[in-house]
Amino acid sequence: MEDIRKTTKLQKEIDGKTYDVEVEVIRKKHLTGGIEFRINVTIRHDGHEVHDTAVELAVFKDVAEMFSPDKLAEEENAGFAEGPNKMIKVLRHDGAWTIARAKVEDRFFEINVKHFEEPSQYGIRKGRVSKLWIREEGKTEADVSYDRGWDVRPTTKAAKAIVNEILVAMVKYSGCFF
Repeated sequence: MEDIRKTTKLQKEIDGKTYDVEVEVIRKKHLTGGIEFRINVTIRHDGHEVHDTAVELAVFKDVAEMFSPDKLAEEENAGFAEGPNKMIKVLRHDGAWTIARAKVEDRFFEINVKHFEEPSQYGIRKGRVSKLWIREEGKTEADVSYDRGWDVRPTTKAAKAIVNEILVAMVKYSGCFF
């Protein structure tokens, strides 16, 4: 499974000096179902990396509060009720490809979609989705696989709901479907 990375930049004032702080949170879901969060912190002053214990301690205290396990878990579940799509959250969009996550009944799914600008004979139901791959996080087998034809059809209630949500959104919204 691909790591999900999020970078936050902020400034911290310590003893009259302003430090630029970059915090990278890396989320990895293991096949066993566990979730690992790693946090990398870089501190700079005037463009140079800082390795001062007092400054590091002050910054790490703030970072620990901002990125506590409770806040990370809260963020993990956030965002699924926003926008036109109620169960799907986009993680990355690059041209014709979209990588997203879905939440259905407290279960998370990875989604990769390649979509056309216009409907196509190769798309699902002759629509805009030319490739679709959905897998429940922590599992090794795909729940859905479509590559200009069905390799694995959706059979579970959750997989059918996600496919339906994607196809409805592709009809309603132009460009990226989220």
